[in-house]
Amino acid sequence: MQKYLKAIIALFTFYAVNWVTELLTQLALIFHNPQFITAILTGEYTQEHYGIMHSPEVLGTSYILAAVIVIIFLVNTGVIDKSEMVRTDKIKWVYAIPGIIGMFIFYYAIEFAMTYLFTGVTDIGGSTYNYGIMLSIYLILVCPLVEEGIFRAGVLGNLIKEGMNKWIAVAISALIFGIVHFSWTKLLPTTIFGFMTGWLYIKSKSIVPSTILHILNNGTAILLTFLTANGIHSSMIDGMSNVIITIICIFTLIIATIGTALYAKKK
Repeated sequence: MQKYLKAIIALFTFYAVNWVTELLTQLALIFHNPQFITAILTGEYTQEHYGIMHSPEVLGTSYILAAVIVIIFLVNTGVIDKSEMVRTDKIKWVYAIPGIIGMFIFYYAIEFAMTYLFTGVTDIGGSTYNYGIMLSIYLILVCPLVEEGIFRAGVLGNLIKEGMNKWIAVAISALIFGIVHFSWTKLLPTTIFGFMTGWLYIKSKSIVPSTILHILNNGTAILLTFLTANGIHSSMIDGMSNVIITIICIFTLIIATIGTALYAKKK
């Protein structure tokens, strides 16, 4: 029961990141101009207030600080086993790397197909929002570490330690991971992604391989957003026919199957 409680605590800390970030952005607002404390107390924010609080640099810095606070809390309270965050001695990298690459390609094939099916192929690049340096660092490097620590080491790890069947635990943690992204078009891809990273976690007994996979995923998403903002990605995708897209999906599925099969065979 204690491990179940730790899994629940880990899950709630995911939401704590947003709460701490809101607090930090409000402190940034006060630091920028102490007179803004009136807007914070009354909740009457102007466009200027929102501009400061939700600027890429303020948000990025706040999220990084909030993430550090959450990770320290999870490690110090024993919700996350510190060794699982740094353990690399038992990872068979010659098999893990093809598995990571294969899973990454497979996931993007699915997300590509889902986005094309529900929102149109020209929307795949996502928003043209300028993420800035600090927010990009958070999304590419810090966010994967935090989410893998919470959902793999925190939720999945504690469910398994409580005695739950490992594949049921993977499925539960993956579904939760998909749901908390609050996007029905991304529910299937993110759930599958959660299953992939959960599988890597089980095989390696470490969040290092799953974090690498997560970094690849987020880094690619930021890159596509940048390309879209500059008109490169959309024009490239627009020139693809449905046949070419289908061939790419099939090809990536083959690569993913071969890579993960090699990794699983060794294990």
